[in-house]
Amino acid sequence: MLIYASSGPEYFAEHGGAFIASAQNCGHHVRVDMAADFPEWREKLSFAEDRVFYAVLRYLRLPELLTQDVLMLDIDSII
Repeated sequence: MLIYASSGPEYFAEHGGAFIASAQNCGHHVRVDMAADFPEWREKLSFAEDRVFYAVLRYLRLPELLTQDVLMLDIDSII
């Protein structure tokens, strides 16, 4: 199963290592999309806080990932 999240650099630095390790320790594949890799979407959408865009990004990306079993989580989740 693919464990999926999206994040910004600060939040990833704080939580990404534990998120990835916990998913891999349970035998899952992990994918984390970084918000900085999607500047065109950030320009089209207006949010008061960057963290809101980080959370919305995973819903924007989800249709492309649904060719497989996916569990979408917050980056601060532990499995």
